[in-house]
Amino acid sequence: MFDDTVIKKSGQLWKGIASGALVILGFLAAFFGVLTLSGTQLTSSFALVLVGIVLASIGLAFACVAIRCPKCGAKWVWLAMKDHPAGAWIAWLMSQARCPTCKQSS
Repeated sequence: MFDDTVIKKSGQLWKGIASGALVILGFLAAFFGVLTLSGTQLTSSFALVLVGIVLASIGLAFACVAIRCPKCGAKWVWLAMKDHPAGAWIAWLMSQARCPTCKQSS
C-alpha cells in the first residue's frame, strides 16, 4: 500500500507508525480520562487526561521533526501539515514518490 511513498523508500515508515501509535494512545488515554472525570477518582482521571495530551503531543512533535528528507533535510510531515488542510495532509504526504522540496527519491 505504501510501497511507492518516499517515507517507505527512505526507511522512515517506522517513524510514522511509532508517531501514529503514540498519538492514538494519547487520544485514547485522554478520552478515557475524560470519561471518568465525574467519578470518585478525580485525580487519577485528570492525570490520565494530562498523560494522554503529553503522549499525543510527543508523537506529533516526533513526526514533525524526525521524518525528513535524507538529502535536503526537509521535514515532510511539517510541510504537509503546514501547506494542506487537516483532512488532506496525510493523503498528500503518503502520495509523494519523491521529496517535495528537492525532488530526489530516496
